[in-house]
Amino acid sequence: MSTQKRSDLRSISMVILASFLYALALTTFVNASGLFPGGFSGLSLLIVRIFEKFFKIKLSFGLIYILFNIGPTILVYKYIGKRFTLFSILNYLLTSILAEVLPNAYLVDDILLVAVFGGLFVGASTLLALMANASGGGTDFIAIYMANRYQKAMWNYIFMANAIVLTIAGFLFGWEKALYSIIFQFVATQLVNT
Repeated sequence: MSTQKRSDLRSISMVILASFLYALALTTFVNASGLFPGGFSGLSLLIVRIFEKFFKIKLSFGLIYILFNIGPTILVYKYIGKRFTLFSILNYLLTSILAEVLPNAYLVDDILLVAVFGGLFVGASTLLALMANASGGGTDFIAIYMANRYQKAMWNYIFMANAIVLTIAGFLFGWEKALYSIIFQFVATQLVNT
């Protein structure tokens, strides 16, 4: 087996694990406790919850998440590269599918524990994807593109954009979950940033 094939198999394995960890974080920590992740997954979940609460319409999280990723995928393909883009598409497609099929699992009553450990799962998922020369898509794509272009870490800027989504969630769904979601996102962002 060639070195390139071994490298690709290693990357695919890491992407599959990253997708599973992210989907597990969504179903075990985010959905079960009413938290909101950051990035396009948080925006997708916010839209799903708005339609459920105010219009009694159930939308597919996975489909919305995939649709949000189309534009950044094109940007990354043009400026970062084909292999990175293909592995990233695999990552967000698998995450979308797994998030739809894995059952929501309520673990503990302590929402602070849920926020911290959920953030660790998401941060670990993001790190695995990056180590596999991939990403979870969405705002990760944007941060990686900007970091490559300006030679500066952009994760803290992404965190600020996520705070805006969480502020909207706070107004619509209550401040307690939104504030714990900020802790969740802070843990994930700092793990990746470090």
